[in-house]
This record gives sequence, C-alpha cells and structure tokens, in this order.
Amino acid sequence: MEVGHYHNAPIHLHAGFLITAFILAWPFWPMVGLRGNVLALLFMAIIFASILAHAAWRDVMACRAAARYSRAGQRRAILASAA
Repeated sequence: MEVGHYHNAPIHLHAGFLITAFILAWPFWPMVGLRGNVLALLFMAIIFASILAHAAWRDVMACRAAARYSRAGQRRAILASAA
C-alpha cells in the first residue's frame, strides 16, 4: 500500500509491518478501556514514525554522498584534462 512520496520516491507500507507492529503492541491490548487502545495505537505510530525517519535520513545521506562523489569525480576529470 503506497502511503506517500519523499523526494519523488514512493513510500510503501507492507502488511508485514502492520502485523509486526500489532504483535509488538500486544502488551497494551489487554488493558481494559480506551487507555489500552490509545497506548497500543500510539506505540504503533511511534514505531512507524521512527522507521520512516530512519529511511528518510538514509535517503538524505545517500543524496549527500552521491553529490560529494560526483563533485570528486568532476575534480578528477578536470585534473586529468589539465595534465
């Protein structure tokens, strides 16, 4: 299921993530009433946000590294043509 885009890259939410998050939130579900449900859903949202932030930061670092290496390649090409 596609949930959005980041820098023109699609963000997909796999069903396995929902199942895993549900299982990890299991200790909150048996709490009676609204409090348990809110805590479980909040826990699942925090897990989703942390994984999304991790993936977004990896994308940012990959873009920075690509820009750095492309500039280094341009410098090598300039130095090679000057020699």
